[in-house]
Amino acid sequence: MPLPTVIAFSGASGSGKTTLINALRNTFDCEVIHFDDHVTKNTYPNDMRVWLQDGANANQIKTPDLVNAVLFAIHHTQKAFIFLEEPFGKNRNEISSFIDYSILLDTPLEICLSRVIKRHMTQNAESALEGINDYLARYDLLLRDCYQTTNEKARLNSDLVLTNSDNVATAVVHIKTWLEGLDKVR
Repeated sequence: MPLPTVIAFSGASGSGKTTLINALRNTFDCEVIHFDDHVTKNTYPNDMRVWLQDGANANQIKTPDLVNAVLFAIHHTQKAFIFLEEPFGKNRNEISSFIDYSILLDTPLEICLSRVIKRHMTQNAESALEGINDYLARYDLLLRDCYQTTNEKARLNSDLVLTNSDNVATAVVHIKTWLEGLDKVR
């Protein structure tokens, strides 16, 4: 049996990675691995401002549990695809060698911000205002620049860039057509 094709989906928080991957799960016979499920307190550098000022080296983002999950899926699944949420695309050495293709969801940052705010409101109804206020403060201070820089770097080695930020069904069709063109749909 051939190994599955690993496709990484990169983009800022709120770009639609989870929504799109979940929709793709309904279209393809695939495994899905979510980056956020493998984040620990040691994933990100202690001072993200310094990280950004020093060039935003994605190799300083550490996710050994994610690497193990991808390796396990590659060697144990019988599915044709593994769809991987990897915000940094192919830019992290610890994971890039397992990624066959990378798709950047190039959603405008103001739409991403709106989606994150809505997510806070629905997931944390009682503490939504405090959570949104905290997120907006971090966004203004640091996160917007981190997302912008990360997307710019991911774009450089993306195999496909999607800019249609609102229509998941259209994105699914676009990706399916793209994969068929690569002769990857079994």
